[in-house]
Amino acid sequence: MLGNGEIWDNQYGSSPPFVLVSYQNQFLKTPFQLGTGGVIGCTMVTIISKRAVWMAHIWEGYAFQDSFIPSDPLAGKPDDKPGTQTFKDRAICGITGAEPSVPLTFPLKGPSLDKSYFNRPGDNTVAYIMSPGDGNKVYEYPNKLGELKSALMDLVPGIHIELKNYVAIDVNDEEEAKQLWNTARGMALFQYDPDSDGQGNPSYRLFYETIFNKVAPLN
Repeated sequence: MLGNGEIWDNQYGSSPPFVLVSYQNQFLKTPFQLGTGGVIGCTMVTIISKRAVWMAHIWEGYAFQDSFIPSDPLAGKPDDKPGTQTFKDRAICGITGAEPSVPLTFPLKGPSLDKSYFNRPGDNTVAYIMSPGDGNKVYEYPNKLGELKSALMDLVPGIHIELKNYVAIDVNDEEEAKQLWNTARGMALFQYDPDSDGQGNPSYRLFYETIFNKVAPLN
């Protein structure tokens, strides 16, 4: 079942708000799917190699704040100021596994990226990042996306990164808000099937709302 900001098929139960929620799994003999809903300004990161997937929901209302006040983690508002300690501690450190500058009030829920599953020759590792914007080429957080891309390239040299631009639902618009949880808007879903063609060949599918649909073999 899907709840607000939850990851499908994990053991976490209900997610508290305002955290970076992540999940990593290997491509073995058991099919699985994972994903999240309620993406209305947040950023999704899905990293896929020939051997594993790592997926994270970076909450806009926590990681993108312009104010760094450890005693008040929700102070300020989402902003694209470059080089903020807030984004480093609450997003970049959560992905890379580096220690944040202060203990986090809402720590990472799930593992940081285990790069050993993504850095071998032939892994063909790719990251798909879904982030809010105008639905075309203008992103709401270009500076922070640049920092995110740089961190991923340092962590996994040679990684291919693709950005996907989505228009966030305006929850203050009554008609538009009805689309949340009732349509594909605000949704991200990854599916793995070890026998996708009945011949023992594995593949995956990745959906970001209706703006992106990727199906690819893994052998």
